[in-house]
Amino acid sequence: MSAAAEDADDAIRIFTSRWKMAALVLPCFFVATVGLRGLWLEGIEHNLLVNVMLIAIGIGGGLILANMAFEREPVLTIDAEGVTCRRPPTGLIPWEAIAGLGMGKVSLLRKVLLIAVDTPATEPALAAKVDRFRASTLLNPAVSRFQGQFKGGAVIQVPISLLDVKAPELQRLLEERVHYAGD
Repeated sequence: MSAAAEDADDAIRIFTSRWKMAALVLPCFFVATVGLRGLWLEGIEHNLLVNVMLIAIGIGGGLILANMAFEREPVLTIDAEGVTCRRPPTGLIPWEAIAGLGMGKVSLLRKVLLIAVDTPATEPALAAKVDRFRASTLLNPAVSRFQGQFKGGAVIQVPISLLDVKAPELQRLLEERVHYAGD
């Protein structure tokens, strides 16, 4: 099965990779095990707060990541209407509001899909959601350069390192479906 699921309506639906999320869940449960082991071997009176915090953080983080791994809704949907993104939670970004698409590298994440949004062309509700992401572009020079190409519009960064599609395949899928003005 292809990493990106395509339906009869020619929409691309990209989900979270269960294998990648499982790789992140394992260290969380290891941290919880260290906390449990500390309680059991050292006794309750020794570093109780540290061990309880390790258990809570390990189990809580593991459960959140496991929940993300088994979500049934796609993280990213690309169809005739536009791009629908759930992480970050922007919702539908219509093609008319998308000034540009690109791939980039950011710190801590390997690759991200960059979506430049023309905020004057968007609905007020979408513009309010998109404006929240303006500050995050200041932290990365590559994203700032991409933003500069589109006259300072907001840039949404969609992390693709945890998705079930690799960056070159996502770029190919986008190039096949995106039609620019004049095409």
